[in-house]
Order: sequence, then structure tokens, then C-alpha cells
Amino acid sequence: MLGQIPLATSRTFPLQVMAPDLVTPSTAFLASDILTAVVWPGDDMPTIATPVATWTDAPTAAYQIAFSSTDLVPPRQPGIYRIRATATRGPDTVEIFRDSLEVIVTEGAGVTGAVYCSYEDMTVECNWIQQFQDSEEDQTGFLEQRVRARLWMDGLILYAAPVGQPGGLISRQQWWSWSFSGVDPRSGTGLAIDSVLKGYLDAGGLVIAGPQGARIVNACAAYAIWLVLRAQLGLSPQQSKFAGEMYRRAQSEASMVRAEVCIEGSDQPAYAINLGSTNTRYS
Repeated sequence: MLGQIPLATSRTFPLQVMAPDLVTPSTAFLASDILTAVVWPGDDMPTIATPVATWTDAPTAAYQIAFSSTDLVPPRQPGIYRIRATATRGPDTVEIFRDSLEVIVTEGAGVTGAVYCSYEDMTVECNWIQQFQDSEEDQTGFLEQRVRARLWMDGLILYAAPVGQPGGLISRQQWWSWSFSGVDPRSGTGLAIDSVLKGYLDAGGLVIAGPQGARIVNACAAYAIWLVLRAQLGLSPQQSKFAGEMYRRAQSEASMVRAEVCIEGSDQPAYAINLGSTNTRYS
């Protein structure tokens, strides 16, 4: 690993290209060769930073990669990123460096919106979860799992939201109906999600501050941990048991949530949905 850098800070990493014997410095480069460095979360995700790479002594292939305080700022999140450097001469480009870079938390750099829980929330529940991050493949701070946890929570809220129908709800033992006007009486949109509520959730309207918000964060952190552990092979019996406990913890915390959803520009909830109530539309 190249090293650590806190969010929103500057740091310069001195580096050296070695000859094929891996002992002596390379002499294959010229001062006119153009260096480029990129940072990305992993997989085939887009570049998120381009720190400045420059020669410090081209004849001995000594160079540096310098981060400014604006290269890694929110919405970037703490975690392990990938970094590579290349040298270009005319039409030819060669990779001279590839490794991982750990971006660590700094005060005031928290991010909300895209996910409901942070990597730090996951480590509070499971301080050994980082051992399962693949520095070559996984996205930073288990971002994929935390995004899926948000989708899971949004789904619970949308399923629990009651839908009012102007014509009233009529039970026919094994089905529900809202329309009898010349169509199959079992038709209607009673099982559809509330698209307006979904829009508010997509816009980040769910309140994740305060006691109720803490339950949402805890539930999503536990769910994300379960997703990480579920994907692993060769877990010990204790780890497998812990994974099950995290899933049950996620469900238990979620069942006690009263989800408050605000309209953009307002700090007063437009919806308050109790996830512990049974919605008979989905029985």
C-alpha cells in the first residue's frame, strides 16, 4: 500500500522506478516524459482524483505524486482506493506504478445522501470487517454494500407506506380491489409503491438524525455487514454466527423505525411511517 492520507489534506509521496533487477534505479526515462497519476474506487469505476505526478530526478527515475487539499474531499469517503501512475513519451504510455491508497477520516468530512450509513458505522458494529475488503476489486469503504442497504431501507419504507384510495378499499377474501368500472375487478394500483414518496427518498428526504435516524443508520450498517460476510467463503463458525446476528439485528432495528421523510426545502416531515406496523396490502 502506498500509504495513508486524510480527507481534504495535502501530501506528497516520493517514489522510484526500479530497473528489472529491482535493485538499481531505472535509467530508461527522460525529463521530457510526461507523468500522470489517477485515483479511482476500484473495479471499472471512474477516476475521482488526478494528483500531480512530476519527476524529481528523471535520469534516476525518481518522481513524486502530490495531493492537494482539494483532491480528496466529500463526497469522497474514507476507505481503500486504487492509484496508478504512467509515463508517456510520444504515442507510447507505460505504467510505472499501481497500488492501493488508504484515505482516512478527518473531522467535518462526513457525507450523507447517497447512503444512510458510513464505513465508520460498520466498524462500530464490527471492528474487524476491513479484513474482508479486496483492495483490488471492492469499492471504497464497502460502498456497494452500503448502497444496497439504503435500497433495502427505502424498500421497507415504500412497502409500509399506506396508500389512500378515493373509492375506498374493498376486500374479496383473497384479493383487494379499487375499481369495478368495466374491467377485471381485481385490477387497480393498490399494490404499487407511492412514486411521490419514492421521489422524496431518492432526493435524500429521509431523516437520519436523532433517535429514529440512529435506528436507520444502525439497521443499514448491520445489513451492509451481513452483505459483506454473506459473500465470503471459508468463514469460521463464529463469523458465520455473527453474520446471522447482524441480519437479525438489521431486521430488529428496522422494525422499530418510524421513518420521517421531508420534502426538499422543509425541515418538517411530510410522512411519518411506522415500519413496525403490518400493511395488509402485502400480507
